[in-house]
Amino acid sequence: MSYTLRMSDIVSAISQLNIPNVSIKNLEQIASSWTSTNKVLYPNPNQDGFITGFTMEWERDIADNITLRQASYTLNYRYLGTQIGDLSNFSKAYGDVAADLAVITNALVNAAQSILGSTQGQVTLGSISIGNKQDPAGNQFHGADFAINVIETQYT
Repeated sequence: MSYTLRMSDIVSAISQLNIPNVSIKNLEQIASSWTSTNKVLYPNPNQDGFITGFTMEWERDIADNITLRQASYTLNYRYLGTQIGDLSNFSKAYGDVAADLAVITNALVNAAQSILGSTQGQVTLGSISIGNKQDPAGNQFHGADFAINVIETQYT
């Protein structure tokens, strides 16, 4: 029996979102030449990788058949708000990042959940780290790293 994980569908749907005033990049766009810009969202390949915590749960039925029941993983993203500069704008910059994240994470979780449907999985927001974040060119931004946790349920 073959199984189709929806991970690539979810990542593709996220990269094609239209979030006002936010530029969304995919993995290929961060690997090549990077132009620093404010308000950009992209898969975060730093630290442990873009996809972390990948697990699969299997089940054996009474006929001794083994089937995949569930796959779980975390998709890690980085959002860059504004480039770090004048410290007088520090509080406003962090407030703006938090406000932007509310819109962005809602859109990402909804996009991922719509791929899975209501019966084939669950999508939740994972950890969020707001602070100084470096873009692929080495510039510092007020930004955030955050995780989208996905559980895909397989039915036979």
